[in-house]
Amino acid sequence: MAAWQFDVMATFEDSGTELPPALRTRAQKLLVEGFGPPRNITPHWQVFEDGGGNQIELLSSLDGSCELWARIDARTDAESFLTCLVLFLIEMECELYAPELDRRFAGHMDLIKEALQASTAWRFALDRH
Repeated sequence: MAAWQFDVMATFEDSGTELPPALRTRAQKLLVEGFGPPRNITPHWQVFEDGGGNQIELLSSLDGSCELWARIDARTDAESFLTCLVLFLIEMECELYAPELDRRFAGHMDLIKEALQASTAWRFALDRH
């Protein structure tokens, strides 16, 4: 993770940070609709990008389990990305967890922005201007 990136992971009520297998196909469909086809880093790591440094990563294990991470670039205007992210979170009925802040929060625009502004990525981006 670069200093300007704020990482959050999706959390699900019944399975914690693991994307339930029944929702994986739905998640991939929604991500393709929102961001276009993924860039496949490895067979188990797909990256859905907005072209502005923001992305959602789908990481899967050999056992079929997977996690969803969002990486927000604090140097950019991420409004469009965050709007797509919020719609995705609502559709998937999940929340976010920010490991850096040890904070879990609902996928609402104001809560995501509040967490971003509390991050070291935000401070780094402010210091660069």
